Amino acid sequence: MKKFLRVLLVIAAVVVVAGIAGYAFINASLKDLADSRIGPVDLALVADGSYRGIFETLPIKVTVEVDVKDQKLGDIRILRHENGKGKAAEGIVAAMLEQQRVDVDVIAGATYSSKAIQKAVAAALAGTAAR
Repeated sequence: MKKFLRVLLVIAAVVVVAGIAGYAFINASLKDLADSRIGPVDLALVADGSYRGIFETLPIKVTVEVDVKDQKLGDIRILRHENGKGKAAEGIVAAMLEQQRVDVDVIAGATYSSKAIQKAVAAALAGTAAR
């Protein structure tokens, strides 16, 4: 019985340490995301078309499709947004379309998901610049 308890305590300790390490990793990823800067995108260099962009960091995953017409953002569709409590961040799309830029203010209370959506849109447009 003592051996069983000892094994159980070792397993519990490993689970606790792994949980703490995972929590620290996720917090570091989110801090990096919150501290990141979204630079301006020059729409004059983007050809008309639809472009898909993806951004992922634990625990957020975003996939968007961005339409560009006449060097303007025509539409931004969020195809996937795994976000925890960041659903409100989807409102950032309206600001990007209204202001015709990616680097708009984030949605208060949904900073991480706002930045993730911005990064996905920027990724969609990044490979489209005229050469």
